[in-house]
Amino acid sequence: MLSDPVVRDCRLDRFLNMAKPLCLDIPRSKKHVSLIIRKGRLMAVGTNIFKGHPLAKTLGYRFEEQHSELNALLKCQEKDKLILLNARFNKNLEMRMARPCPLCLPWCVGVFQEIYYTCPDGKVRLLDNRPKEDHNLTSLLLAG
Repeated sequence: MLSDPVVRDCRLDRFLNMAKPLCLDIPRSKKHVSLIIRKGRLMAVGTNIFKGHPLAKTLGYRFEEQHSELNALLKCQEKDKLILLNARFNKNLEMRMARPCPLCLPWCVGVFQEIYYTCPDGKVRLLDNRPKEDHNLTSLLLAG
């Protein structure tokens, strides 16, 4: 987690600024936003939502609710060369931990080329996801 390298990339700032107001609009205590980026363009935005989905059940999510990563992927038309940016801000617009949870992490590593997430120290980290492992759910998620 903290061994993941800190990233200072001004290209990500534009997407972080998009995520801030989205976080504030989420009516939950955990205000996660997942942005899927491809070739510098925003492809999809996802948030934690109460709505269930069969894949949420397959992944073992509590109450079958969609996590922001899954919610974004379900909205994304593209399925290759994807970058995930997970952001979480509190009401004071301070960064909070947005690393994918243990249920999301295995399939995210298989789907996304790079995974970035915000941290409470105000920095963005790049998930060290080497080596990439082939997960059974990856093909299922990319098929939809």
